[in-house]
Amino acid sequence: MIKFNKIALFTLTTGFSLMAFAGNEDRIGQAGAQSLLINPWARTGGFGNAGTSNITGIESIYGNIAGTLHTRNMELGFSSTNWLVGSDIKLSAFGFVKKFDGDNGASALSIAATTINYGDILVTTVEQPEGGLGNLRLSSSMVNFGYSKKFGNRIYTGMQLKVVSEGVSNVRATGIAIDAGIQYWAGTNDNLMLGVSFKNIGPKMKYSGDGLSFKTNTSSNSGYQATAESRTEGFDLPTVLHIGLAYRYDFDAQRNNSLLIAGDFMANAYGNDQITLGLEYKYKALLALRGAFVYEKGVFDASKAVTALSGPVGGISFNVPLGKKENEKRMNLAIDASYRATNVYSGVYSLGGRLNF
Repeated sequence: MIKFNKIALFTLTTGFSLMAFAGNEDRIGQAGAQSLLINPWARTGGFGNAGTSNITGIESIYGNIAGTLHTRNMELGFSSTNWLVGSDIKLSAFGFVKKFDGDNGASALSIAATTINYGDILVTTVEQPEGGLGNLRLSSSMVNFGYSKKFGNRIYTGMQLKVVSEGVSNVRATGIAIDAGIQYWAGTNDNLMLGVSFKNIGPKMKYSGDGLSFKTNTSSNSGYQATAESRTEGFDLPTVLHIGLAYRYDFDAQRNNSLLIAGDFMANAYGNDQITLGLEYKYKALLALRGAFVYEKGVFDASKAVTALSGPVGGISFNVPLGKKENEKRMNLAIDASYRATNVYSGVYSLGGRLNF
């Protein structure tokens, strides 16, 4: 256990040292693949980033991969998001987590896929500024492969590989990134929770494709043409670090009523740092209400903001047992909905479902 505590301490120390390099305003806008920072899941979408320390199940794939170890046995989940309602941007996510209990501690495998559809964009040229050439389809996709492992009774760790791709039909960029996370739960009933998550650590991405090619004369008098390709500069991934702390107060010994208070600090290497504070109330295993506020520099002044999100988020979850007997490990169906306020368009709406076996 001493060895594992040293690992946790090392992770936290490294995290705090990296915070010194985050929040650099001179680097805002220099990272690409910003879709990696969009949470596609409905349940945690209503809690902001506050769940780093206490997140569980399939939505840990985005929040903190270590949380997949809190899956009971197996979980399937899906979610649909209308991003910036009125912009025709839609996100779809699907994921799967399987937990394995072994003599050397529990482990979990996870896989998820997320796609973003940006709607139809009219193709225009100098000669045809009104269009008539069809539509340009811009899309992004990401696939996650994760593994997590429990050490001792309180330490949960995990790592995942992400493959991200974005572009149009003839120009595309593909890259890989790694996430790593750790959770430490303490107290008699695991009431105190600490979590750290590193996200989007990977090499630069670069666009390529036939769309960057063009015809040019080989010389001024030859009359022959050749195909040349424009060179593109690589861009960094939006690396972030999350450090979260949460405490759950149980109103009764059976945990029929509980209130969770959670906070998170996000150090952004290519943007403003964020602080999230959230509350979640649960009634038995049937109902959960949650809300949070995400603060960053400029959040109260849209003219200075570097993100469309304006701070408040909220959500609700319903859990429906599907088994027949009370003492069985019944299958459960959960329905999640969330809303994120924005300073442009009409906010972000998410709706999703989860099946626990």
